[in-house]
Amino acid sequence: MIAIPNPFPDEGGVLRLLESADCDTTKIIAQLLNNNYHKPFIIEVDGVRSLYFTRALTQSALRLNAPDVLEFDYTRMMMSALLFNPEPPHILMLGMGGGSLAKFCYSHLPTTTITVVEINQDVIAFRDQFMLPPDDARLQVVHEDARQYLSTNRVLADVIMLDAFDKDGESVADITQNFYLEVRKNLSSKGILTANIVGSKATRLRHLQGISNAFSGNTISVPLAHDGNYIVFAFRDGAFEPRWRWMQNQAAAMKKRFGLDFPNFVAALKRNRKDGYLQSALHQSED
Repeated sequence: MIAIPNPFPDEGGVLRLLESADCDTTKIIAQLLNNNYHKPFIIEVDGVRSLYFTRALTQSALRLNAPDVLEFDYTRMMMSALLFNPEPPHILMLGMGGGSLAKFCYSHLPTTTITVVEINQDVIAFRDQFMLPPDDARLQVVHEDARQYLSTNRVLADVIMLDAFDKDGESVADITQNFYLEVRKNLSSKGILTANIVGSKATRLRHLQGISNAFSGNTISVPLAHDGNYIVFAFRDGAFEPRWRWMQNQAAAMKKRFGLDFPNFVAALKRNRKDGYLQSALHQSED
């Protein structure tokens, strides 16, 4: 790994690359500025360390003086899965990025084991930069394609967190309904999928439809107005119904424990369950 001054105009800070000390930095800088560099990289400026595949889109961010804080709205909303299962024995994460979700769960859920599956070895190589703890009895990072992992895995998860998208910020194009069926098979009987869906309207609707079909329509989809992400919750048990009153009663204590706005999360989940966002979106796509 090397560190060089940030070459992007008017930004400052340091850029870190997975390159050897004798690499041609002039050539690499030209590739970065022309969006032709094909490895992830880090920019650190003003106490924030961020992961990129292209400069146009931040994949993950870490604030050095608060490394366990979730910086992005969508990661905070994904933690709403704890409203349905506050103490999940096993969480499976598909996609690592900067490891923000894994680090948060490792810090706040001491009885939970966490498995993270990441296809890109270069992303894994940055785990120390993002202060993800080393593997131990509670945390395991696996270098493998999520589809292959799901097809051979025999340890059911209570929560699966899916946060996998390409360098252009689209949810992975070749994830199909069959993939979501495999996700469902890898959940325990009361298990929950929480997925970050992002991209064009066509991309979002294709993923939303695939999840809905795989999970017999028992889903909640929450659009995040500020960043265009959609957080989808899907339930392994087709007859599952959220305990709204219990969740509302627990939300204040969970906010104090985790530092996240669980009262607002409950309201968003309930509102979107009632409104049937997915069904409305799919209907609009047919007009």
